[in-house]
Amino acid sequence: MRAQGRLFLLLTEASIPQSLAGSRINAKLQEGKSVLKQPVQEWESLVGDRYLKFKCEHEKGLTYTLTVDGIAHTVKGGFLSMMFGFDEIFVHDGKDMRLVTAKTGVDIVYDGQLLIADKPYYPRPAWVWVFVVLCLSLVFLAGMLGGFFGFIGAAACMAVSKTGLSVLLRILLCLAISTAVWFAVIFAGVTLNAFVF
Repeated sequence: MRAQGRLFLLLTEASIPQSLAGSRINAKLQEGKSVLKQPVQEWESLVGDRYLKFKCEHEKGLTYTLTVDGIAHTVKGGFLSMMFGFDEIFVHDGKDMRLVTAKTGVDIVYDGQLLIADKPYYPRPAWVWVFVVLCLSLVFLAGMLGGFFGFIGAAACMAVSKTGLSVLLRILLCLAISTAVWFAVIFAGVTLNAFVF
């Protein structure tokens, strides 16, 4: 199912990011709120055989109030959303949907499709956790330095795992990322030791 989304983005600052220039997004200003702290998005998307009206308000932290055809849902993000981008499930009218972050704000996933972006949604595969743990384990090897590189590697593996590439290619890329991160930490450690001692 290809979703046709019409997005009306309510921004709350006097300037619109350049990334939105030239897009089909209509923006208007709302006084007294920050674009980063209180964005509001309203749009209509075709879900099944009818259009639904969506309104998403960022409350605070990882909490959003999502209104679908007048029915409000509070969607809260957990640890994974905090670490690797908001991606949480909610149920509307007996249908499973997901609220996810996107380049222009948030998007809704229904039936494997991003409604606003109008493209397939790729869920986080279970096998990616092998590479995430492999990267984050560097914190035990090299402390803060290992944690820094490890988090970058883990985030990169998460991003790669949710692309439309073949499973084999995604696994190979995650393996390459994890290997590169480990070598980077080892090289940095050896270099620092050479200068210190």
